[in-house]
Amino acid sequence: MATLEVSATETKPQIVQREGCCRSCTCCDCLWLVKNVEGWFKILEFFTTFLSFVILSAFPGSNKSQYEFHVFVATTACIFVVLHILLRIFHLYEKMPEVLIRPRVGFYCCIIAVVVLLISSGVVMAYSGNIDSLKASAALGFIAAILFACEAVWLYICSRRAASQNATNRTVDEEEVRDDFIQPSRPDY
Repeated sequence: MATLEVSATETKPQIVQREGCCRSCTCCDCLWLVKNVEGWFKILEFFTTFLSFVILSAFPGSNKSQYEFHVFVATTACIFVVLHILLRIFHLYEKMPEVLIRPRVGFYCCIIAVVVLLISSGVVMAYSGNIDSLKASAALGFIAAILFACEAVWLYICSRRAASQNATNRTVDEEEVRDDFIQPSRPDY
């Protein structure tokens, strides 16, 4: 991305090439959201969970327990989605421990989100009656659950691919080790 900059000492503007949103070009990657499948999932999950809890929170009787659970679930899901987006944009996700960034861990987290969103949206839909804002909030909760389910399927496929690639790499490494092994000329008894 080219920007036009004028320094205080020079009168002539200079065009400076920048990749990221800051000068170092390595601190953040704002295009991660639109370049990856995971980024698109996170954008859609953010908007559906955010709208779900905002619409329900705007309802005057949202302080009832059957609605508070959905507000809690949607708010928590939205916070975790925003946290995941920020960790990916600022390249902090890659610096986390290996056990936390495996696709299988993300798969299990998405399955938990699907189950909890389905339960909370179902409860809101059951108590909604003829109130359109409650139905809209529950519908957005169901859409968010579907998005998390699609992401879980995608992560499962990624984890299976990673497992098959690790298995092929492991067999190649074992063959290389066997080829490099030299038999001793005289055994030491």
